[in-house]
Amino acid sequence: MIDTTSLRTATFALGIGVLLGFAAVAVYLLPLNPSIVSAQLTFSQEAFASVHGQWSPLARERFRSHFAWDYGLIAGYALWGHLHGRLAPSIHRLSRHPRRLVVWLLPLAACADVMENLLHGRLVDPDQGVAADELYALAGGAASLKWALGLAFVGLAALALRRHKNAG
Repeated sequence: MIDTTSLRTATFALGIGVLLGFAAVAVYLLPLNPSIVSAQLTFSQEAFASVHGQWSPLARERFRSHFAWDYGLIAGYALWGHLHGRLAPSIHRLSRHPRRLVVWLLPLAACADVMENLLHGRLVDPDQGVAADELYALAGGAASLKWALGLAFVGLAALALRRHKNAG
């Protein structure tokens, strides 16, 4: 059985790895103007095409190719969020329901992120033809859910850290 200290150390190392991975993907996608978030938060073919159409062919290829890296990051942040929620001493300062919720926020965000990636991958695949407008709405909804769950995790983790520091 793995002791808690070793698991916390591994969780910390995983968190550093995830942060470095996010930074690498962010730098890779930096040439996209408008930003990738602008594309993520569109809900119709017209809005998505407006963003996608402003990108150069190289930027469009960067968008398509980033998915391979993104799936690794998704797995990493889902696992890190779950472990952090279970192991971080600061999280134990939260009451029962928020403490149970924080454990699942990033894994649920990861599920939404996978759905978003699958949909956006389909929407930019030239071999797939024109997609139904509902797929654009689903992709935008999945992206919005991902961001909302991620921000909820950050908010609860910050609240827990503040309570932890004030307590001791």
